[in-house]
Amino acid sequence: EDGRDLVLKWVVNKYGKNRVAHIITFGTMAAKMAIRDVARVQKLPLFDADRLAKLVPERPGITLKQAYSEVPDLKNAQNSDNELVVSTLEYAGTLEGSVRHTGLHACGIIIGKDDLIEHVPICISKDSDLFVTQYDGKHIEDVGMLKMDFLGLKTLSIIKDAIDNVKDSRGIDLDFDTISIEDPETYELYSRGDTTGLFQYVYSIQQKAKWQKAFALRFNP
Repeated sequence: EDGRDLVLKWVVNKYGKNRVAHIITFGTMAAKMAIRDVARVQKLPLFDADRLAKLVPERPGITLKQAYSEVPDLKNAQNSDNELVVSTLEYAGTLEGSVRHTGLHACGIIIGKDDLIEHVPICISKDSDLFVTQYDGKHIEDVGMLKMDFLGLKTLSIIKDAIDNVKDSRGIDLDFDTISIEDPETYELYSRGDTTGLFQYVYSIQQKAKWQKAFALRFNP
């Protein structure tokens, strides 16, 4: 992840600011958030809002419809005599899945052969100096745009720091490009499963070459 900003600056300088953009993301209202947001507008007491929201199971992708079928207390609330509670749940069900806010794709960058405004709607964001597409990642490639992923991998930073630390502590210069991929102790480590925090395992010479190239570009843009 070290130097990622430098790589982005290099791309902007090479292709032009009007031809490089982040990709927008859309955050939607999940079941719990829909209840809380509607309750705030409906002026439902905070205690009741928290109680209803906490009745929704803690599971990614859970919908209100599923929650009603799984949680009897929530189903009872939907049919209770409290009109404010009933209307809150009704409106929450209507708004569930609606776009609530926007953000930036973690690593996706669009690069165009000419100004992006000629091809896609763009906007600005307080979180970036670059333009931002108004199409999200699901649609941006469908309209013919080139999407590149500029990953901020901690793994590469750790490797660089490890090489620097070996140099400082042992006085040994490690050449990343000549590290053997047939080291027995490395395979023993994999056999033991001592691989916590490992992002990827380079298992071929071809992949090693790609990794080396990525490493070189990462730290020598």
